[in-house]
Amino acid sequence: MNLSIRSGISLLVVMMTGVWMSCSNSNGSSPGAALSMKVDYTALAKSAAADTVVITSAKILLKHIKFENEAEEDSSELKLGPFIVELNLTGGVTEIATGDLPDGTYDRVKFKIHKPEGNEDPGDPDFYEGPSGDQRFSVVVHGTFNSTPFTYKSKKDAEQKMTLNPPLVVSDTLTTTNVTLVVNPGLWFLKDGVYLDPTLEANWDDIDENIKNSFKKAFKDNDHDGDEHDDDDDHEDDHGNDD
Repeated sequence: MNLSIRSGISLLVVMMTGVWMSCSNSNGSSPGAALSMKVDYTALAKSAAADTVVITSAKILLKHIKFENEAEEDSSELKLGPFIVELNLTGGVTEIATGDLPDGTYDRVKFKIHKPEGNEDPGDPDFYEGPSGDQRFSVVVHGTFNSTPFTYKSKKDAEQKMTLNPPLVVSDTLTTTNVTLVVNPGLWFLKDGVYLDPTLEANWDDIDENIKNSFKKAFKDNDHDGDEHDDDDDHEDDHGNDD
């Protein structure tokens, strides 16, 4: 089945937009951090066939967001969770978490795509339909396949580890630092150039594997624009500590 996509989606998720405020007190406390998400659209290549996939909403349940120093086996948790991230499909930036990071050097971002366990209640019935594992979900996608509405719910957990190269340096002299995580949900329903019908159980393992593999890279992004090669990201953030 050769397919064309009516609205190919490449979602650039700007996660881990951390704002590190320099410490003005004398106790050496750690800078604050903010975690944000941004979605950007880029059309995928179209084929000659008529099938289409359109994503109208996508939500991910996250847990245990950490910045790590792999060599020193050290880590700092930004947010425990679980909490829901709803992708902003218009491309706007949304803050989803705040926390503190101790001074140090971090070369990896780690987090878990998570379905609820035990008595965990994410506060959204889309993720929790009953007590068994088959009634709990980590990713919920609404959309259309060939103009027919569908809801896809993933039952899989997945741990993600994204390398920061160059590493992220946090210190009390640093004003702001931002990290961008890139993900491509436009590939979630695609295999070998063919779009997968999300209503067919035979496709679910492939879709879940695509979700797991769609997180591509993380990089410093001081000006919050999601551009890895922006010269502005080579400088400290600019909001006014020049006095």
